[in-house]
Amino acid sequence: MTPDSTTSSLELSLAQHESYVKADPHNALLWLALGDLYHRAARFEEAVAAFERCLVESPQHPAARSRLASVRISQHRFSEAEAILAGLLREDGDSAALFYNLGLAQFYQDKWREAQENFDRALSLGLKTRDNLAYLTRSLHHMGKMPEAIEFYSATGGWGKLRTTRARPISRCSRWTTATCRGRASSRRTC
Repeated sequence: MTPDSTTSSLELSLAQHESYVKADPHNALLWLALGDLYHRAARFEEAVAAFERCLVESPQHPAARSRLASVRISQHRFSEAEAILAGLLREDGDSAALFYNLGLAQFYQDKWREAQENFDRALSLGLKTRDNLAYLTRSLHHMGKMPEAIEFYSATGGWGKLRTTRARPISRCSRWTTATCRGRASSRRTC
């Protein structure tokens, strides 16, 4: 691919990272970064392949497994995402981002109670994003707990118009991939 004025920065980044993994095919972090770029470009199968290759190079890599679950959520393969996230939470039970993503996977499988518990756990760990609050309220609503849903919404200051579209899974920075990012949850895909 040759850069020109019509090539997006995402396409340029993809081309660069594809060349990097060709030059260093055993570098798990390059595969992880390439998978993130494919996910951002909505090239889900390629993202899955990149994350799986990262796992070949570094088995049980938590960030690759977490991001693989995020792609499965984007593909609406919620039961697969749920299985991956449940395994990660058995290993690292204090990640707000993992609890939120598990809640999303369960919410879209109509597992309202489990989803509500996971959104609530993410909230207790400090994830106070608009999406988390909205999905927590919607879970209460779907369980038939309208008074609790209204009370919760009011108590949190009514965060604005509730979204009717599916939320994007949270990208999870990982203490296993960089020294500067110590497991903080991020709603942007910068890690």
